[in-house]
Amino acid sequence: MTTETIPIPQQVVRLISQIQCEDIQRLREQREINRQNIALPTTIRFIDDARVINAVSRDISLVGIGLITTGPIESETICELELHLTSSTRIIVAQCIWCKSFGTGFHLSGWKFESGY
Repeated sequence: MTTETIPIPQQVVRLISQIQCEDIQRLREQREINRQNIALPTTIRFIDDARVINAVSRDISLVGIGLITTGPIESETICELELHLTSSTRIIVAQCIWCKSFGTGFHLSGWKFESGY
């Protein structure tokens, strides 16, 4: 059995192609509000207990945010999201709407901003 080693440039081209295909699929979704791609370090603080999970934002809109987390989040969980900007930190209360596994040890999650906090 021989193992073919693919040169790094080809691996990168394949990765970019896969990412573009995933973006096209995401754009096909019927969203009422436009989302902006943005990568911000984020800290998730659970309101009901003292747990903290690190995350990175994937995209954001006027009504919600997509996060890549280092742990699973149950849907309907309400948390404080600390968005770490270059010069400041913003805290927004949000509810996790969905969460699914992503790669090894990561999870994608969708959050809706809560207006009552």
